[in-house]
Amino acid sequence: MEIKAIKLKLSQYCTVYQAELLAIQKATEEIGKIRTPTFAIFSDSMAALQTIQNPNALHPLAVQTRENLHDLSLQGKVVILFWIKAHAGLKGNERADHLAKEAALKSKRRPDYDQCPISFVKRSIRTETLEEWNTRYAAGDTASVTKIFFPNAKTAYRVVRKFNATRLTTQILTGHGGFSEYLHRFKCKASPSCICDPGIDENVNHLLFECPVFGRIRSELECELEMEINSGTAEIIMQSKKREKFLTYCSRITEMVTNRNKTS
Repeated sequence: MEIKAIKLKLSQYCTVYQAELLAIQKATEEIGKIRTPTFAIFSDSMAALQTIQNPNALHPLAVQTRENLHDLSLQGKVVILFWIKAHAGLKGNERADHLAKEAALKSKRRPDYDQCPISFVKRSIRTETLEEWNTRYAAGDTASVTKIFFPNAKTAYRVVRKFNATRLTTQILTGHGGFSEYLHRFKCKASPSCICDPGIDENVNHLLFECPVFGRIRSELECELEMEINSGTAEIIMQSKKREKFLTYCSRITEMVTNRNKTS
């Protein structure tokens, strides 16, 4: 039977892992107030139980729990920790989950535990860093080609991690590659012009979205993606599931152009 229930409040930035450790630590404190000689603590958190049982784990809650268990053993009390399966219909576990939700959603008192987890610190630093990066990126005069695909640095950070960049995709996304305009800047080619028109510079924007030389494969991709390919839709495509097909198209054009410029 249930003879006592304790609900504890944690700060919003605390993790579920910390909540599980705190619950076990408080349970060992309550055991010290009861005269019964034998106790069992049930938890559905294998990670928390393993941390407590590992003498090398230095999490403050785990250290305090081990100290409590040691003191209880000196009092002649036997405490056994058990792992139970979560969401398996076990009455006690379901009751504990219900109380935990009530404490998280309804409790208005000050937190009983507010130690900041390392994961929160890392996430906060990353967020602030991205904000600063995005501000400098938006205000800067450089990376004009990259901004065609990623006007926002925070979006770029999220999307670039989802595909494997190759030498060809890197050239396209930066504009630093074997394109006539870029080669001409460094005096590696006499003219910046595209083969389609002497009056038009051969750069990423022209090659991908305008050059008639690649009109057929561009049209084929537009039919496949069911949308027009231009400097305005590049950002949308890069954030969608159509990204891989678009990058394949970009790589194909880049390889053809760089190979041609090597021999010209």
